[in-house]
Amino acid sequence: MEDIAGEMEMKAGSLYYYFDSKEAILAAIVETNVGTAVAKLREIVDSPDSVVDRIARAIESHLRLFDAQPDLYSLFNFERIDAISPELGKAVDDLGRAYEGLWVDLISEGVAGGVLRRDLDPWLTMKTVIGVCNSTLFWFSPDGDVDVGELSVAVSSLVLRGIVP
Repeated sequence: MEDIAGEMEMKAGSLYYYFDSKEAILAAIVETNVGTAVAKLREIVDSPDSVVDRIARAIESHLRLFDAQPDLYSLFNFERIDAISPELGKAVDDLGRAYEGLWVDLISEGVAGGVLRRDLDPWLTMKTVIGVCNSTLFWFSPDGDVDVGELSVAVSSLVLRGIVP
């Protein structure tokens, strides 16, 4: 709480003027940032670019968001924040399902249009692609040999070679 208040240049107790609880602060942080991920993906999915280009852009967007906020997305992806309260769990789950649904829509469009392999299960493919991206939270370091842009090109290449006929 002191770190959050310090970033906002206020005392920790002052946060409770704006939020009812620590959980409300967590909910606002998660909902805002995951909501941003959903909005960015919606923009990509709705763009007129080719399915392959949109998938590559979606992977890059996912990885850039993780690079910008690795602690937050680690919390969202790997912690049991739904155990905090049913309301927070539902809000976070709804955002996650919206994000996944956009991926399924994009992959389904590619399969239906013959741009992606016709034998792909869009839901399973979405889970696999997101899982590959999410795993970078464990091992990717922006201080390493590759930057997030190079990482996104490499991941996109590996994924697309597996799903494009």
